Amino acid sequence: MMPTSQPLPLLDRFLHAISDAVIAADAAGLVLYLNPAAEHLTGWTASEARGRPVATIVALQVEPGDAPWPDTLDRVLAGGPAQEHADALLRTSEGEQRRVNLTLYAIAADPDGSGGAAIIFRDISDLYRLREERRVAAMAFETGAPQMVLDAAGNVIRANETCAALSHYSREELLAISLDVLYAHPNQQVFRPFFADPGPPDIFSARTLRHTKSGRSVQVDEVARKIRDQHGRVTHFAISFHDLTEILTATAALAESRHTLAQLMDVMHDGLAVLRKGRIIDCNQRFASMTGRLREEVIGLDPMTISGPEQPGDSTTEAGVAKVMATIGGGGHILEDWQITRPDGSVGYFEANISRAMVDGRSVLLITARDVTERRHAEAERQRLVDELAAREKMVRLSNRAYGIASWELDPQTRQMHWSDDAEDTLGLAPGALDDGLLALGELIYPEDLPLVTAALERLAETGENSSLEVRIRDREGNLRWTHTLAESERDAQGGITVARGAVADITERKTAQQTIEQLAFFDPLTGLPNRRLLFDRLDHALAVASRGGHCGALLFIDLDHFKRINDSLGHDAGDRVLREVAARLRAVTRAE
Repeated sequence: MMPTSQPLPLLDRFLHAISDAVIAADAAGLVLYLNPAAEHLTGWTASEARGRPVATIVALQVEPGDAPWPDTLDRVLAGGPAQEHADALLRTSEGEQRRVNLTLYAIAADPDGSGGAAIIFRDISDLYRLREERRVAAMAFETGAPQMVLDAAGNVIRANETCAALSHYSREELLAISLDVLYAHPNQQVFRPFFADPGPPDIFSARTLRHTKSGRSVQVDEVARKIRDQHGRVTHFAISFHDLTEILTATAALAESRHTLAQLMDVMHDGLAVLRKGRIIDCNQRFASMTGRLREEVIGLDPMTISGPEQPGDSTTEAGVAKVMATIGGGGHILEDWQITRPDGSVGYFEANISRAMVDGRSVLLITARDVTERRHAEAERQRLVDELAAREKMVRLSNRAYGIASWELDPQTRQMHWSDDAEDTLGLAPGALDDGLLALGELIYPEDLPLVTAALERLAETGENSSLEVRIRDREGNLRWTHTLAESERDAQGGITVARGAVADITERKTAQQTIEQLAFFDPLTGLPNRRLLFDRLDHALAVASRGGHCGALLFIDLDHFKRINDSLGHDAGDRVLREVAARLRAVTRAE
């Protein structure tokens, strides 16, 4: 489960609203959080207290006979049961002393082992003064948490309004309750020995489940105290109830939020990992799969173990880690190409976005990784095809030089165009096809390409702008041929254009070769249908378009039943014919695009 760096808004509002002071500390006993009531009571602001030892912020002097405050704090931070100091002396940051009632709870550890403690306390200075004035009502009975007083026989003799409001019973109904009725439920039996034994301890607390008059269940933390006279005899019992419903609800909401966050991490298409002190402390399943490991195997590993020694660009992993740390040392983020070596020896490539963040008060590195291994392979394949195409182009150029290239000259003043003697034969044109110069181009050039040629010639004659054009012409057989024209101008001493010259090469073979390469790369040679590479390319494009537009799509799979039987019984030639026929029918019922 991924820890969250901020309290939930609902929990934050609740902690700001309650009158009880609340302080949260991490497993090392360092303060993580103070609510406004805690700031007021301790005299420390949240910014001053955060990161300091909690024993410094909550400087406590406990009652005689109670365990020392540091020992109590250490036990709870180690995961021990909740502890309470019912009456302790708190020294504020200004040196003022206040009487407080304090309860200390352990916070369950996260999967990475980090836990801590929550301290809930309130100022009972006024209550303490009134207790001294009225020994029986040892606390300021009509204020604060729900409370009641029982006599030594176990009969309720006083109950405050807050207790009545919590229980939904009237004060008169509460006064009719005895100790046996109050602690009749099995989950409350833990208090019975405390009330039965007149000896120490004088304070006992436990969490119980209470039911209001309306039947609603309420989780409460109960604190029972023995009130003694000057001779040490128990004369009364004082019981206070702390309603934990809202706190437990907020805790459950926080746990649900963390669970939701963990689920979101696992459904992310990108890999996500969290590093602290050079080790991975959490990741989603996608990240683990990208590294070729189980999630449990990834936790605890360092970048060197996952990555291997080498990185793209002839760099080392050690140098790459140093570069990342130097870039984000003071904050910000870095986008880095990263290479990993999986346990099976295969190599993968990430596009990693690395940034620094604070999680539970601790600095971590957040890594969002996108697997670009297939893209790298596709780019390598595409480069191979480009190189192959370039080689074929070179062969075409050699061939054209061997058989000659047609050339022409244009007088920008008279608009007269003259061609080389072998131009018509070189370009496969009928004799005399170029006799009319510029006028002949309108008959020879493919109509869609003619405006391009006309505009280029105009620019060349008027401004001298060089041009490079690929246009189609019709040869003497009526077939389309691709030509490549390079044109440039010549100027006089005054900068005026004197002549324009150009060379025209037949590049039909190069275009054919290019189409052949694309056909071989992206179409099945038997059926002429798009192959797996083109399918994946179109799927990637469709997914990107759907993601940007918030649309969805569908993928249709078609299977040929009993196709193996045709191959086995009639031979592979018959199977090939079936496949070609199916392909023809598919093309007949689908759009070309």
